[in-house]
Amino acid sequence: MLIEVNMQEIYNILGRIKTENRRLTQARVGILKAITLAAKPLELKNINGILRKNRVRVDRSTIYRQLRYLIGRKFLNKFQLEGGKVYYELAGEHHHHLICIRCKRIASVKLDDCLKIFENEFEKNQEFKVLGHSLEFYGLCKSCAKH
Repeated sequence: MLIEVNMQEIYNILGRIKTENRRLTQARVGILKAITLAAKPLELKNINGILRKNRVRVDRSTIYRQLRYLIGRKFLNKFQLEGGKVYYELAGEHHHHLICIRCKRIASVKLDDCLKIFENEFEKNQEFKVLGHSLEFYGLCKSCAKH
């Protein structure tokens, strides 16, 4: 079921690209498949490795160019974690991340209701208009915490 849902997401994005009269290049399709089927955020090196494994021949600058395009069109999100590592994931509902400092597993978590309270307080009490935010939690996943 998960793969079917992911494949449907790819088809939706590819359809939106086609309606913008953009080409469905091997690089674009390959990057979207890699990130979607991984079902987790990926670093550039992971994306590059998956593309090579699937025999999609593109150089690093092409990958960067395609990532910029996909992020600009809001098909992908880019985020940077502590230590400078940059990850890419499918765009979707706004969420945050739980990052295990031992195994590096990244899980998504939604906190919309909780954070909305803080944003309203900031606007009211601090006279500060929140335009966006990024929030990551670092700790140990269940598996790593046992050891």
